Amino acid sequence: MKHAVCLVVDRLSAGFLGAYGNTWIHTPHFDQFASQSLLFDQALIDSPRLPLLYESWWRGSHALTPRLAPPLPDHMKSLGTATCLLTDDTEVAGLAGADQFDARSLVDLRDQQQPAEEVEATHCGQFFAAAIAQLHTLDQPTLLWLHTRALATSWDAPLRFREAYADQDDPPPPDTATVPCLSLAEDYDPDVLLGYTQAYAGQVTLWDECLGAFFHALDERGLSDQTLVMIVAARGFPLGEHRQVGPVRGKGEGEPLYGELIQVPLVVRAPGAGAAIRCPQLVQPADVYATLGDWFSGSTRSPGPPPAVNLLDGARPDASRRTRAVVMGQEGAWAVRTPAWFLRHAADQRLELYAKPDDRWEVNDVAARCPAVVRGLVDAYQATCRGDWTTPLELESDPVEA
Repeated sequence: MKHAVCLVVDRLSAGFLGAYGNTWIHTPHFDQFASQSLLFDQALIDSPRLPLLYESWWRGSHALTPRLAPPLPDHMKSLGTATCLLTDDTEVAGLAGADQFDARSLVDLRDQQQPAEEVEATHCGQFFAAAIAQLHTLDQPTLLWLHTRALATSWDAPLRFREAYADQDDPPPPDTATVPCLSLAEDYDPDVLLGYTQAYAGQVTLWDECLGAFFHALDERGLSDQTLVMIVAARGFPLGEHRQVGPVRGKGEGEPLYGELIQVPLVVRAPGAGAAIRCPQLVQPADVYATLGDWFSGSTRSPGPPPAVNLLDGARPDASRRTRAVVMGQEGAWAVRTPAWFLRHAADQRLELYAKPDDRWEVNDVAARCPAVVRGLVDAYQATCRGDWTTPLELESDPVEA
């Protein structure tokens, strides 16, 4: 009997996970899971706004395109699969389509102002306890969709988690559970940013510990060998890479579309799909819809538009490859990513270009040096707005020559 678990973690940054190259944060359970899975290096959301992002996940499309496919719960029902939504986020529980799940549960957790004393009392611990309890209800083929905001709204991990990342000579990390939300001045104090980074690292380690308990419960129930498990972030968490810490709130232009926000971890484990495989292709949210449909139907046909791909084919050399990924922001902001380039169009009409994948954190803007590439990517974005995802890109230089 097949099942699927899709765990969405809002504000989980790929750069803080060992499987994605981090060497100083302790995430053993996620890393072990990644060693059994397909890991996607270049997964990008199509919008940092949850309603638009979820329309893409639950309708198999893109923030730019009409929602033509049936809602995910209806699609699952047509395949004989039950659906269950469990979330601690009232916004997600109220999204269009959420009421179409066979079961919908809101874990009502208040944001705490101070760190908890024990793991079980944390936001993350309570959410995963509810998720583990839900595993006992899987008595027919089921898609269990889990969404947690534990990294987004309350850093209530016991203080020992963040203190573990502070050296003896470091200032003490912050001692509150309040999630920072600020823009850093040009002459900001690096010790302040260090404290926020240590606190976030502690929260990620707490999440990993709770994830380990969830996997243990999955094994105890005998579900691991028949269940597809997908872990994906809804958004990353900026930590000063471009002088923004946390989400932008109360600003009309929305959050700047940089990699720390829009390039997210995505790891998929399924029986027979392969293990310890790093997949470099561009991935967008529509692929989640296609993958779940193909998992339960046994089909290899992935619906569009835009062309969506089954992520379980990611290791195949002949698997479909996107030529571009597009991200939509607010107030006219957008971004285009190709295997070799990232073009960012800011709300103030400014264009920035970065070579990929080498410039992981978008440090070296080369737009002035590569005007032909900028023009080609602007043309590609405009073609995509017209619904054309397939016309080959015409770029006149590459990162090596630039």
